[in-house]
Order: sequence, then structure tokens, then C-alpha cells
Amino acid sequence: MNGEAVCDLEYVEDSAAETDMNVVMTEDGRIIEVQGTAEGRAVHP
Repeated sequence: MNGEAVCDLEYVEDSAAETDMNVVMTEDGRIIEVQGTAEGRAVHP
């Protein structure tokens, strides 16, 4: 967005993924939000 790369899978890839994770950060690297869901089995850290 606004000239920056954004990682977002196409539906076919996204629907087959084992994990859905959203990470929102400020420009200086501070974390605003981390949200993750295991879609099929538990997530390994």
C-alpha cells in the first residue's frame, strides 16, 4: 500500500494454508497488532 510491498495470498493459496497470521507494524518497527489462527493443526513457533 502507498508504494510498499504487502504480502497477501490469492484465495486458492490462502484457503489451503495451515496458518492465517496478521501482523501490523509502524514504520519504525513497533508492533500494533499480531493475530494468528491455526487453520488445520497447531502452529509451531
